[in-house]
Amino acid sequence: MTSPPKLESLRKRVEALAKVAREDPTRASAELPDLLHELGAACAENGGAAGASNTLTTRSTAAAARSVNGTGERRVRGTAERAAHLRAAAERSEMLIRRMHTDQRCAWANRAWLEYTGAESRALLGAGWLEHVHPDDREACLRELRVADESRGLYRAEYRLRDRAGAYAWVLEIGAPRLRDSGAVLGYLATTVVLTERRLALERAQRAHALVDASPEAMLALDLDGVIVDVNPAAARCFGRPAAELVGREFAEQVGLPRFRAQVRDSLERYRATLDGSALDTRYDCMFRAADGADLQIEFSIHAIDAHDRRFLAVFARDAIERHRVERQLAQQQARLRALTSDLLVAEERERRRLAQDLHDGLTQLLALLQLKNSALRAQLNGRHGAALDEIEVLLQKANSTARSITFELSPPMLHDLGLEPALQWLIENVQQRYGIQIDLEIDGTPEPTSEPTSEPTSERTRVILFRSIRELLINASKHAHARKLCVRLTRTAERLDVVVEDDGVGMDSDITAHDGTGLFSIRERIGHIGGSMRIDSAPNRGTSVHLSAPLGSAKPLRGSVTP
Repeated sequence: MTSPPKLESLRKRVEALAKVAREDPTRASAELPDLLHELGAACAENGGAAGASNTLTTRSTAAAARSVNGTGERRVRGTAERAAHLRAAAERSEMLIRRMHTDQRCAWANRAWLEYTGAESRALLGAGWLEHVHPDDREACLRELRVADESRGLYRAEYRLRDRAGAYAWVLEIGAPRLRDSGAVLGYLATTVVLTERRLALERAQRAHALVDASPEAMLALDLDGVIVDVNPAAARCFGRPAAELVGREFAEQVGLPRFRAQVRDSLERYRATLDGSALDTRYDCMFRAADGADLQIEFSIHAIDAHDRRFLAVFARDAIERHRVERQLAQQQARLRALTSDLLVAEERERRRLAQDLHDGLTQLLALLQLKNSALRAQLNGRHGAALDEIEVLLQKANSTARSITFELSPPMLHDLGLEPALQWLIENVQQRYGIQIDLEIDGTPEPTSEPTSEPTSERTRVILFRSIRELLINASKHAHARKLCVRLTRTAERLDVVVEDDGVGMDSDITAHDGTGLFSIRERIGHIGGSMRIDSAPNRGTSVHLSAPLGSAKPLRGSVTP
């Protein structure tokens, strides 16, 4: 039988629990089962009749129970109402939302999930939602859920989700745990956002970064103060320093020569003041000092870059030592080629001169002898066969004229015996007769050739190259320019001879004249080898003017051949 003091104690505990129920229903619900068990045991000991104390205790207990149950019912109703409101909001949301059990099974998905995937609600329940996740991403997605379940925290997963058309797009899913009052995880509420544009931008950035890293050209990124913030592997190799040593340093400090260092800083200062990229439009070729003390010759340029409303500076650099070595080799090869071309032209001219001499000494002399024999025969026949002899005489004269013409074509004797000016006079007369075009010759501004000795190039090589170049220009203009008139102007200074060959023909594009197959490129190369230059002024339908300039050498009158 339960003693009265114990019953009183139970009564007081019931009253206290009733007060607690009004303030903390959760705590009262937890304590009520044990208290009811003790009260039931006490009633059993007292045979169901515990007197006034038992009645009071029973009424108090009932009151406490009603208080606890009433509060609990209100709490349940409030929780249900809030859950209904949240579910309605989730259904209206444009985001993809679903509720998950702790075993990664789907318990519910909102309208946006169903519309995006094109699936029915029952098809997504359980493990059905995984059918819409890319096969390569399923295991990683489930792993994130398992880790979150163990830590009872948020989880974050990126995976490819299939839409109703069957195409996959990258999505970001963040899940928040749903906890019991005891702290145990009931499941997760997952919110999913499609990341197509973001993912594409990320992939583009990754590809760009990979290209920069793989580029053989050194690239450095600077902030607007000129401090290095990033380098690619080629830059580390180019500057002879690890990337970690370059980042954080002022770029100008890496420049070896103070003059170039000041130029770099001045350019950066002008850019910061104006934000005008042309302030950086300079190519530098200067020395740098490597980490091991070695001197490096590096060519670099700085450019302003605007990316996503952020400005930074990009430096593109390359090892200039190798480039200079290749350029020197190329220049040497070009010089050798020009020398060979010039030597070939001189050798060709000498062979022409030999052939011309052979024609003069052989065929021309023989034709002259035949003319003499024909005249003697005419005298012996006393007028008989006069018509036949006259015909033979005409043919001999034509043959002699043709031989002399071939001799002059091969190598005009006056070029070697009298000089460039008489050779040009003969050349102009010859071209006029052959092509029926008017050609004027002006020497030092005078339209009539001078008979006085003039200053000419002392080198046979120079005279030959100038003569052959002028001849080629005149023939090209006569045959292809459809010109009515040509003019050749010679102007002498103390050290140079300037030649202009001008026509009023159809003209041409001066940007491609050196490579259009008309021989202008070879003329430029030959003139360049003797220390001269060539310039072309031309435009379609505006004629062409070719300017040649060559050194005179020792300015003295020439009346004989000069050995090169």
